[in-house]
Formats: sequence, C-alpha cells, structure tokens
Amino acid sequence: MARFPKVLPQWFFALSLLALVASPVMCEEPAAAATGDADTATAQTLDFSGVVSAKFTRPMKPGENAEIQKLLKTFENKPEDFKFEATLKKTEKYYDCFDVRFPSPYKSPYEENNTVWCEYYRTKEPGKQPGIIVLHILDGNFIECRILCHALARNGCNAIMVKMAYYGERRPKDKNVQNALTANADAMMKGLIQTVQDVRRTAAFLASQDCVDPERIGICGISLGAFVTGLTAGVDGNFPRAVMMLGGGDPAGMVMHGPKEIQGLADKFKAEGYTYETLDKKFKCIAPKTFASRIPPGSLVMLNGSKDEVVPPENSKVFWNHTKGQREIIWYDCTHYSAVKFIDNFTRVVNRYFGPNYWKSGEVPPMDLKFK
Repeated sequence: MARFPKVLPQWFFALSLLALVASPVMCEEPAAAATGDADTATAQTLDFSGVVSAKFTRPMKPGENAEIQKLLKTFENKPEDFKFEATLKKTEKYYDCFDVRFPSPYKSPYEENNTVWCEYYRTKEPGKQPGIIVLHILDGNFIECRILCHALARNGCNAIMVKMAYYGERRPKDKNVQNALTANADAMMKGLIQTVQDVRRTAAFLASQDCVDPERIGICGISLGAFVTGLTAGVDGNFPRAVMMLGGGDPAGMVMHGPKEIQGLADKFKAEGYTYETLDKKFKCIAPKTFASRIPPGSLVMLNGSKDEVVPPENSKVFWNHTKGQREIIWYDCTHYSAVKFIDNFTRVVNRYFGPNYWKSGEVPPMDLKFK
C-alpha cells in the first residue's frame, strides 16, 4: 500500500492560525452596536432563504441484491420540497460563511434534533464551483472541520459542514437524554441513519444553489466523520469524489476491540450479552463496510495513521478490502492524536482532490493522481 512521506512542516503555526480563523468566536455574527448600521445592513442583505425543489432529491444507486436493497430503504429520502434559511455569520475576502437550517427528513423524538444545522462557506469565486460536504469528529467542537472548510473556500470550493444528529444546536437539553443516546445501540443506529439522510439532503441543498456545480459535489470527513463519509458514500453510490481521514468501516470491531476511550461502551455491550459477531450483525445496516463496494471505483481517497490506536489500521483495511477499484490507502506515520502534525498535509490532499483547478465537471479522477 502507498505510504506518504514522513514530513513535518511548520504545522503548529499553520494549525494555530487556521484554528483562530475558523474558530466559533471568529464565526459569531457581530453585534450591531459594535459594527455599525452599515455592517448590519450588509448582513441582512446577504441573508437568504428559499425552497429546495423535490427535483434535487438525490437518487440512490440501485441495490445489487434484495438484501442490500432492503437495507438501503432505511436511508431513502422521500422526494419533497423543503424550506431553508441562511444567516450570515461572517464575511471574508474569499468567502461568506452562513448558518444554514432546514428540516431533517428523519423525525426523531426530540424537536431540537429535527432541524439540520450547517455552516456554509460560499466561495466568492465566480461561476459554478464544486460543493464539498465536510463531516466532523466525535467531540463536536468542529475546529478541524472549520479548518478544512476555510481552506476549501479559499481554494474556490463551496464547503458546508453538517452538524450530525444530536450535535451542536441539535443536542437535547435534557442531560439524561444525552447520556442515554450514547449508551444505547438502537439510539446510536437511529442517529447514524438520520445523519446519512441529513447529509444526502444537504447535497440536495448544494445542488440547488446557483454557485454550485451539481456534477461536482463531494464528501469528506475526519475520524467519526470519516466513518459517516464511508457510510454515506456507499449508501448513496453516486458521489463522484470522497475523502476519508482517520476512518474505518467496522463499527462493531471499534466497539468490541477498540481503544480505552470507549472501553465503558464495550463493557456495557458485553454485559448485555453481545459478542463481536452478534454486534456486527446488529450494526450491519450502519456499517460502512456493508455498502463499501457501491462507492464508484477510483473515487475514494483514504488517509490513515499507521500507528492509530483509536481507529486501528486493521479497521481501515477492513473497509478498503470491501471496496472495489479504489486507490491504495495513504498511510501517515502517526497515531490518531499525533495526526494533528499532518493537518497541513491533509488539507493539501483535500484541496488537491476537490479543488476546481484539478476537478473538471464529469471528470473521473485518475488513479495515479499525485498529492505531493
């Protein structure tokens, strides 16, 4: 398998700068008293809303057999119009950043969770440009995704970070509910199913925007976001480009043989009588490996740590082995947490793969595409 060179650039300074630029504080909408009437008027002018027509609902690639087709029904989005609202958060030289809200196609028992919240980085590059969906890590601070969105938008892409089910503004206020959601297999599965439906609806939102080329809508994610990227790309079957960073495809393996960070969850499932085999069967409909073969050949890039203790290399290989016709995994000499030193490399790969200068509409990415 391909191995990325051991390079250690000035990552700390780049990370600090990008984290500052993309931090929640920097994204807060300025108060009228501090910015003046002119800036307030500008914000109100840039705010927008509308209705996404049902014609933009993404079709799924048909299932290869009856079993897969039945599983795919779980993720199907009903073709229907939906309303959205976009409120300006900040404006930069190369892009405008908006809070975007629209109803989830999946109805959970919790009202807060049934509105999808996104951060939309709309490039100021003229014409129709790529639209890239970015998915966040488990801790939900969104810093890493803001770094990627900032870089993509500066590079001429329209980037949108989707806050997954039960994250950010979608988190139920009741702490007991929050705790129950992270300790229950069925609740975890429903949250992932909802997130996949939400991500596919986000792709419909992007396709409806005049500045987005609907033929160049890609998806990427880090850690948990990479798992969801693999799951969504496989379920959908039609994303022309996808990037998974520090992800894998075997959730049962992660839980039962995973890191100390989730040992409590593993102990709980074991106490309930689950083995790897029974949990793997239960998780089949939300395991990325189940749908990995449906990802278009040559469309996927995987970036993984050769010493990753959270998503072990074997877990990443399980997913890759279920794909068809994909380029080999790019391995970094790092653990899950020390991968931060390669943040500029990750950003460079994402920009190289999704950037409008390297991705012409309808183009199939060459298998020998270099990221140096």
